[in-house]
Amino acid sequence: MKILVFTDIHGNLELLKALFSTQDFLESDLRICLGDCIDLDMPNNECLELLRAHDVICTYGNYEARLFDWFEEPSKQKPKFVEKNALIKSSLDDGSLRFLGTFCKEFTLDLGKAFTFCHYKWKDNYSLVERLEPTKEYISHIYSGVKSDYIICGHDHNTYHYYDGKDMICIGSLGLKCPAPYVIIEADLPVDDFMQHNIEYKEHCKKVDVVGATPQIEVEGVDTQILSKKDGFTITLKLMHYSLDFLKQIYPIPKFIKRNFNLNISIQ
Repeated sequence: MKILVFTDIHGNLELLKALFSTQDFLESDLRICLGDCIDLDMPNNECLELLRAHDVICTYGNYEARLFDWFEEPSKQKPKFVEKNALIKSSLDDGSLRFLGTFCKEFTLDLGKAFTFCHYKWKDNYSLVERLEPTKEYISHIYSGVKSDYIICGHDHNTYHYYDGKDMICIGSLGLKCPAPYVIIEADLPVDDFMQHNIEYKEHCKKVDVVGATPQIEVEGVDTQILSKKDGFTITLKLMHYSLDFLKQIYPIPKFIKRNFNLNISIQ
């Protein structure tokens, strides 16, 4: 079985299309996005429609959760998000808002070992744990109560893989890093067995034909780095190289012009 996982698109439709055009996406049996799909002044409706149309399982990132009254902002910079959230929400059509209502906070899959997928650690039903420097000590602390063997998350835009009794992998931002990262999980598990043990995700577990996903951005190459190979699993980090200058021409807005796009990878 092959599972593709990515996160933190931040409205970058062209890199999302680029991912959907890869053989990894076409060959995957299950596709998962870990949130922060949207951002200000970006083609959010198109991103969400592409995810919905291809049966991608999505978890709430803070950018999605902020649009709902139940979410309590953990950041000390909460006031600056109020106007931004209102502008993002006003840009979304009814179909996008309905799709956002199908997102979940986190979920666990039985792959013979337990895999938990989330944007970040939830403090409770209403807020995420505050994001601090993602050291091994801090990440181990916030996930200490999670019983799964593997935790796959986002939120931090760089990539890390820490081991402290369980594997804790942050993929890094697909939409705001160069090269653009995603993860492939290959399991020695037949798809039929997966569907039998994870019945609620059966409808998502099928091959897809990508229609209308031709990107403007050309992927110049894909590097691979094996993060873990044990327990009948191979977890591989994939890095899509592309022209950052061309991306900034497509999205000529401050965050795509001034932001540090260099992906950092930490493995301990």
